[in-house]
Amino acid sequence: MSDEFSPDPAQDAWQNQNVAPFHMSLDEIRRRIKQLDKNMRKRKPIGYAICLTGIALNILSFFLFPNLIQRIGCVLTVVALGYVLYQIRLYHLNRKEAATTAARKGSAASAEFYRSELQRLRDFTCGIWLWSRLVIIVPGPLVFMIGLQIAYPKAASIVYAEMAFFLILAALGIPLNLRISRKYQREINELESLQRDQ
Repeated sequence: MSDEFSPDPAQDAWQNQNVAPFHMSLDEIRRRIKQLDKNMRKRKPIGYAICLTGIALNILSFFLFPNLIQRIGCVLTVVALGYVLYQIRLYHLNRKEAATTAARKGSAASAEFYRSELQRLRDFTCGIWLWSRLVIIVPGPLVFMIGLQIAYPKAASIVYAEMAFFLILAALGIPLNLRISRKYQREINELESLQRDQ
């Protein structure tokens, strides 16, 4: 019978090896911050364009459709898209203020600044930011579609299909945003782990 506790040379070598702690260089932090900035510069105009287009179309629909319920749906949607614009603007103002403060302190390329950027992005895609967007966006289009179904009862099956499609899209937005949020959280965890090991 072999001894269960006899040392395995490979395992012993693996466990006793000297591993230099891995750390993220200042250049790597700068590169990642620059990439975040680039991504935000791309997303900002897209977000504004989507919201402003939606607002314009709903204002136009308000005057085109005489049904009161459809008009209420248009107003709710305009208010919701205005709120989303406010969130986007607030996010970018907070980001700009943090960058200005970090530049004044001389820590614009620090791990702490990078972590705060990741935390801001994570928070935008989950929690109260996400749920408040969903709660305010969903009712307007649904009310509009109910008004559409009342105004055009013969097209009820098409309207119900549109409602179902809209609700599916809204539901798919939840796991998508949460997945993005988890991605940012993993990057935060990785950064914190690297800082602990240094």
